[in-house]
Amino acid sequence: GLWANIGPLLYHYAEQPGQISIELSWEEIKPEIAKYFDFKEEDFREALYTTNPKGMYRTRYKCIYFAAIRNDVETEGESNPVFG
Repeated sequence: GLWANIGPLLYHYAEQPGQISIELSWEEIKPEIAKYFDFKEEDFREALYTTNPKGMYRTRYKCIYFAAIRNDVETEGESNPVFG
């Protein structure tokens, strides 16, 4: 299968006091993805993510873009699917 992704590396609890948040960089995440996917494209792109195009306030994010194809490596461990 194809995995196409564009988005910032944002974490839900990143700046909330008292919450546990593990914030990984692209350099830390990429090798784990590369175990099971072959990267075909990769780039950093600027995006106005979740922004009202008619509003005056805009937040720009430096996003990771990649397209990867699932390889033949079998997964390890157990999966705990959210949807049964």
